[in-house]
Amino acid sequence: MPPLFPGSPPAKRPGGDNVPASANYRVDAWWPANAGDNSATPYIVATTTGNRTVYVDQRATGGQWRTLGAFALPAGDANRVAVSRWSSAGGLVIADAVRLTRV
Repeated sequence: MPPLFPGSPPAKRPGGDNVPASANYRVDAWWPANAGDNSATPYIVATTTGNRTVYVDQRATGGQWRTLGAFALPAGDANRVAVSRWSSAGGLVIADAVRLTRV
């Protein structure tokens, strides 16, 4: 994901997510472990019924794949998962990788 700059929209991966078929997918995210990171980082998932926001604590749960949940995603090449810097908590918001697995 590109770096986040003041006033920027949520970070998105170039090219988007290739979702081969409309179905339920487990969405996992990865960020590095750092005690100075954000405790309420918002990840936005674009589902078949609208956007869903999942908040994660990046201070203590990094350095591994973390499941954000299972969501119904529409087929196609588009950005389905984004991370936003707009959080009520202090600390850095980090975006490293996202993985989609059909369930």
